[in-house]
Amino acid sequence: MAKCKNCGKQIEPDVEVCPHCGSEVTKGFNATPWIMLAIVIYVIAEIIVGRTVGVEPKKETPKEVESNVTTR
Repeated sequence: MAKCKNCGKQIEPDVEVCPHCGSEVTKGFNATPWIMLAIVIYVIAEIIVGRTVGVEPKKETPKEVESNVTTR
């Protein structure tokens, strides 16, 4: 059961007008889908960033460095 914001009496959750005072019942904002979307985006970002942040650059041997310098 829900409460009327105008008179405070118990009303059915699916009514559009309070049967006690006649006030229009407004539906509240449901944040659950937005919170879930934010969590999914965060997890995907962590997976993408986590794979690139922990990667160390390739260490070249002195011979590879020398060959790269002469070919450029």
